[in-house]
Amino acid sequence: MDRITFVPKKDFSGTVDIPFTGWSSAGEKFYGTVIIGVDSGDTTIRYQTKYGKPAAFADGDFDDLSELLTGEHLNYARFQLPDSGEGTLYYDYDDGKYASKVSASRNYYRSSSAYLDRVSFVPDENFYGTVKIGFTGWNTKGVRFEGTIEITVEEPAGASEIVYTTLGTALPFRSQDFRTACAARGEGELREVRFTSLPSGSAGRLYYNYRDISQKGTEVRTGTQYTVQPGRQSEPLRSHFPAQSGLHRQRPDWL
Repeated sequence: MDRITFVPKKDFSGTVDIPFTGWSSAGEKFYGTVIIGVDSGDTTIRYQTKYGKPAAFADGDFDDLSELLTGEHLNYARFQLPDSGEGTLYYDYDDGKYASKVSASRNYYRSSSAYLDRVSFVPDENFYGTVKIGFTGWNTKGVRFEGTIEITVEEPAGASEIVYTTLGTALPFRSQDFRTACAARGEGELREVRFTSLPSGSAGRLYYNYRDISQKGTEVRTGTQYTVQPGRQSEPLRSHFPAQSGLHRQRPDWL
């Protein structure tokens, strides 16, 4: 099945419905439809990236558009620059470091330096939404065409909440809960946690290495790094609340 390809007729625009019948390994028959939208006049290259993350350009996307519009491979392209409040185009961007900012007057080539596939859009730290960047391309025979790059920057996730309940007894934090919160945001492996505010003294206190009322360890401080060791289900970061009746819900404020 993965060797089947639909090739639209030249200049066709519209929707193609392809009905099919399938049979399961148990011999059961089912029906379905493949729906293909074709827009031969679309000159937009689309990318999507997470909030605060770069979107790298792929030269193959520009080459495909060049072939579609002109019938020839792409030679180079020039980019309009986005508004500074939206973000910046960089050349050779890698984790905050870059060779240069993209220039609107410079050519970025498919097969030679400066390479088009080393261009990245880095959104402004406060920007999310859709940004459109115009560009002009030239094919290998010097024919020019226009296009648009549309980049969608995902809205930032809300603050993570880790909710615990205790009957007035000391409550140890579980590092796995923090790792799970980090992973749910798509940020990879959690490295450390810093608390940006602490509970009021009337609610309780956070202690590091707390064992019991006579061995409290040291009080947790804002801004201090508390590392999370891979594979450990619990770290010696403990919270202690005064033993009083009722349930206590503590929502840690953490970075």
